Amino acid sequence: MGVFCIFFACSSRGTTTPSPVDSGVADAGPGADAGAVADSGASCCSGVTAAKTGGTTIDGGAIYSSTRLLVSWTAGTGSLARYRVTSLDSVTATSSIVLVDAGTSSTTLTGLKSGTAYTISVAGCVDFGCTAVTTADASASATTEEEYWQIQGSTTKDNFDGGLLIVADGNTKAYSIRYPTDAGAPASVAGKVRLYYDAIGTTRKGVNIALSTNIATADASSVNSFVTLGADAGLFLPSSNTTYIDTLPGILTSQSIPLPASMGAKMRLFFEAEGADVKTRILSLDSNDGYLGEDFNSGASMRCQDAGDYSGGGCVPTVVVGVTADDAGTGLVNARQFKIGYPVLSSWIWDGAAGAFMFITAEDACGTTTNGLAYATWSGTTWSTEKVDGGSCPRFLTAAGHGPVVVHLGGVRYKLYWEDSTSGNSNKPLRVAYADGTRTGAATTVEFDDWESSATARQVHFLWPSGNKLSASSESGLGDHVIYCPTGDVNMQVMYMNLGGVDDPTWNTAPAGLGMAVLINP
Repeated sequence: MGVFCIFFACSSRGTTTPSPVDSGVADAGPGADAGAVADSGASCCSGVTAAKTGGTTIDGGAIYSSTRLLVSWTAGTGSLARYRVTSLDSVTATSSIVLVDAGTSSTTLTGLKSGTAYTISVAGCVDFGCTAVTTADASASATTEEEYWQIQGSTTKDNFDGGLLIVADGNTKAYSIRYPTDAGAPASVAGKVRLYYDAIGTTRKGVNIALSTNIATADASSVNSFVTLGADAGLFLPSSNTTYIDTLPGILTSQSIPLPASMGAKMRLFFEAEGADVKTRILSLDSNDGYLGEDFNSGASMRCQDAGDYSGGGCVPTVVVGVTADDAGTGLVNARQFKIGYPVLSSWIWDGAAGAFMFITAEDACGTTTNGLAYATWSGTTWSTEKVDGGSCPRFLTAAGHGPVVVHLGGVRYKLYWEDSTSGNSNKPLRVAYADGTRTGAATTVEFDDWESSATARQVHFLWPSGNKLSASSESGLGDHVIYCPTGDVNMQVMYMNLGGVDDPTWNTAPAGLGMAVLINP
């Protein structure tokens, strides 16, 4: 009656561990041997087919789920306890297994990667623990759909002016974090979404702070409207240059992360800033109002703006990722747009333990790139960039990409988006690649080698509210993406991003504001 086992990945060392079984079906147990063939007279399984599923119609055509495939087979003969369905991922050559009740001859595989070809085989389990199986008589192949995201707004305008604006004064550089309804969230914000963003105009450039009007639900419209604190709170450009924050461009992208009780039970605002030496670093400030995340000035004000605030005052930042000008040992000349990955679907509060990772848009001192994605890991006290063969040169996932976006998929599985600038900024499609921490090294953390190569990254597609596809030029006008799951369910993913900008030559002006898109084929 459908899929009752969660996927698990075979490790690169060739061992497998059956995953826990859901919905009351007993665990297959660590003794299950995927290679043991039964000698019981039972046979299985011919007529295996695999196909896309979950179709919807857009722009005159059909698209299907980006994470699911429907598998069917002819029922086996003899005494079979269950069926074992094995899917082989063509990108990483790793396998996943689900066990299905014997009373069915089809199942839907879930939690797959978008735009990925899978080879799927079915065998019969002679015993309930599946320690012995029949020979798989047939296999089938199918490819999941690539992701399609639909911009929200007017269905009568296929341009950025028709996009819904999530906050009245928003411009660029959004970052969102969902508060749970329990688990330590302040009562005044429980169930809502905190938004950090840059504002239109010149008076409040930097990090502005807003809160969703409604509590997040499975209805995407619940997270399409935010109320700003305006000039009352935030990090704004100083009136004169300071060591780490200059007057222009000053403070840029940001990400706020809740720290555990052992680290103060507060929010840590990581942000990118260019200093007086025209070098860009990643800095941080901790909140003074716990998890509320509105007050980052340790003084009387909730606002950081005067040069004195950032130099000896209540808003002195900590350097998180330094550059060669600091003799920081990172190998980076500039550290720009970034995103930190931690298992947010397991707990909205980061545990602070070693194993978190960070992708950084960077220029390196070795001359590899001026606009690539470097990788850093958290030791428990510091962030260290991944180096080539343990040397001084940083490793890059791609040498032509920026604006990383990290999405947790559960366990030690993540996906990474970035803007691919291989063909320049006027044609920079959004790409996505995946990582599974069990592939290499420690199975509980995500190392650089757990990520797929950039050469295998899939394209991400965008639709106007009308359902028509965006041109390559228009896609280039979507920048500073951030993606999250408002209800903690990966089947509902929401994106905030810039609507338009100079990278789109057909728009070639400031963004119309901060918009929203929804993944329509999860």
